[in-house]
Amino acid sequence: MNKKHMLKILFLLSIVILTFVMSLTSALAQPILSVSSDINLGSNDANRNQTYTYDFTIKNTGDESITNFKIESSISYVQISYPELSQIPTTIPANSTDIKVRLTYVIPNSKDSVKETVGNLIFSGTSYSLSKEITLEARSYLRFDDVIIYINDDEVDDDDLEVRDGDVVRIVASIENRYSDDDDVAIENVYFKIDSDNDWDFADGEESDEEDIDADDIQDFEIEFEIDKDDVEDETISFLLEAFGDDEEFNFEHYVSKTLDFELVNPKDEILIRKITFSENPVDCHDEFVYMDVEVQNTGYDDQTQAMITIASNEYNLDWEDKVINLEIEEGDTYTHRFKIPLKYVAKSYYVNVEAYNDKWKTTDEEGVLITVTCSSTPPITPPVDEEEEEEEEVIPVDEEEEEPVYDSNGLKYEEPVAGNSVFKSFWQKFLDFFLIRW
Repeated sequence: MNKKHMLKILFLLSIVILTFVMSLTSALAQPILSVSSDINLGSNDANRNQTYTYDFTIKNTGDESITNFKIESSISYVQISYPELSQIPTTIPANSTDIKVRLTYVIPNSKDSVKETVGNLIFSGTSYSLSKEITLEARSYLRFDDVIIYINDDEVDDDDLEVRDGDVVRIVASIENRYSDDDDVAIENVYFKIDSDNDWDFADGEESDEEDIDADDIQDFEIEFEIDKDDVEDETISFLLEAFGDDEEFNFEHYVSKTLDFELVNPKDEILIRKITFSENPVDCHDEFVYMDVEVQNTGYDDQTQAMITIASNEYNLDWEDKVINLEIEEGDTYTHRFKIPLKYVAKSYYVNVEAYNDKWKTTDEEGVLITVTCSSTPPITPPVDEEEEEEEEVIPVDEEEEEPVYDSNGLKYEEPVAGNSVFKSFWQKFLDFFLIRW
């Protein structure tokens, strides 16, 4: 191949490369319209049939201009009020500055309170289009006045919602009708439900019963569910509590929501106290003892072979403790032990502390309970027993047949020998008897 032919090939190759680079640069150069915020209109306090405005900005951050530019709303009650349609620039140059846009809208009388998508705002130009959803929310006269969380019947702070496998969670929501007495509008069929976005299926979609709430009144609603660690997608979850109700006067739906953050805690070695019950409480002071049943559960993910339960009281007249050791409790299983608590003859309430220990004999749960001792009557008095009399045995005489006396040859009565000299007297008595007979 000669030099001239080689230069020709290189020239053609450079043209191909340059064309490719120019095409790639052209493809990368395009307009990019940036909108400063989502188009979220209204609020939980926005009144129906009232006019509001919403401002935001747009700019072209791309490397190519947008030509034949325009903005359109897909819903009639949301309009562009600034700039006026005739003043919207038809061309937005590349890397432009911010352009202010104002929407004017009126919330329809029939609009439900819930925030929802109602239409689109469309930005378009030659070979370019961008659509942004418009959401609209209206005033709700429902309000969460209070939300109380119980875990295994114990009230807990809603800022620290740690739950374990097997825990029973009860949510009590106090919901208020914010209409005034003068408005006199009831909200009907009120209820609340849980939305966990399907992360915790055992709670997702759970609903309370329905109740009507009169104007300026508050009603309690309740949901209960049990934690199942095998049905958890994410150990940390945000529950959305959503309340709904029908407006009896204006025929729209009220809506309000509240977020609760739960965390599933599942340690390796954990024994939790589930239930403490007494055979009776209060108990009569004349009783000698009372039974206390303690139910524990292995909520960790490892079997326990040396778990322990201890109970103790250092109260006056009940200074006492007891324990059960080396308990074998498999993962998820429960165990109940019955303790026998001795009582004393003093009427008062006694505090008993119960502790649960894992395999490492580390305290994993603790709970205190009160047992009340009452004295409703005087115990019967039993006369004391004389120990000597009690030990003395009663001898009952037995009638024996009287034996006929025995006489010797001289008419003398024969007597039994006296104990203590029996051998000696028996010998001489026999000698005397022999001598007399011979004589």
